[in-house]
Amino acid sequence: MEKELPPYLCKLGVTFQRECFCEGGEDKRIPLLRDVFDAFPNTPVNIDIKVNNDTLIKKVSELVVKYDREHLTVWGNASNQIVKKCYKENPRIPVLFSFPRVLQLLGLFYTGLLPFVPLKEQFLEIPMPSIITK
Repeated sequence: MEKELPPYLCKLGVTFQRECFCEGGEDKRIPLLRDVFDAFPNTPVNIDIKVNNDTLIKKVSELVVKYDREHLTVWGNASNQIVKKCYKENPRIPVLFSFPRVLQLLGLFYTGLLPFVPLKEQFLEIPMPSIITK
């Protein structure tokens, strides 16, 4: 599995700051999730499930549970379908607001209905305007 991962790029754009790049060290291997959990056992981690794949979601959940990181891990995606699957797989791992749910959250806020609607999501990520205008 490790051998299937391509090396990461030598120069990576930093997404939270315009025209900022990070240059990596000598080791260009993309770490496996278990390696990240081993190296940073007490560090919160945000996992973006990039593809709608039930097996991937299940395996990520199993790793989070195995490393006892349900209180240190957040997962999800901009896709509401993926967020729903993550929550269904393991509701003890906090989920991110998907893009459609962010829009719904704004609508509920501005109509005054937000206090009356239960929310399963616990983390909100909104891209900075500079990211959109890059």
